[in-house]
Amino acid sequence: PALYDVTVTAPGGGPAPLPGGLRVLSPPSLAASAAMMPNSISAGEDFTLVISVQNGGDDTALGVTPATPTATGAGAATLVDAPAPADLAGGASADFAFHYHAVTPGDLTLAAAAAGADGGGHPFTSNVASASTTIETAPVLSASATATPAPVSVGQTITLTLTVANARQSTASAV
Repeated sequence: PALYDVTVTAPGGGPAPLPGGLRVLSPPSLAASAAMMPNSISAGEDFTLVISVQNGGDDTALGVTPATPTATGAGAATLVDAPAPADLAGGASADFAFHYHAVTPGDLTLAAAAAGADGGGHPFTSNVASASTTIETAPVLSASATATPAPVSVGQTITLTLTVANARQSTASAV
């Protein structure tokens, strides 16, 4: 912000200097970036798109919120929860979390711009921020067991082998 000297003249009076009496602020300037969490998503899982917005201006940006993200690609997700607006002071930043449920496997890109206004009601919009991921098919496990020797007699030691296979893209954890 810049400070300027001002001279005020009162009705019927003389000039009165006010050194540094006028403060000029640069208007809000919004910049956005995006990220999806977690990085690996399977159909049927929940994930979060975070739009990070920074106000690079001096003046406060009021009611800042990203628009509902637009989706492109073969993958599909359902919006579960959207963030509330927030005021951003000059130089401040905030994260806005959109919660989704992954529905259809495939590539998915979500994109949105943030918008707000200055104290005079003048609107400001950020760049469009986007994040991409691939929604994978959920793991489908199958198992088979074999015992050796076969047949088994009472009191005899046997070895049991369990084989587990995953027929889909996603990694099955903690199997």
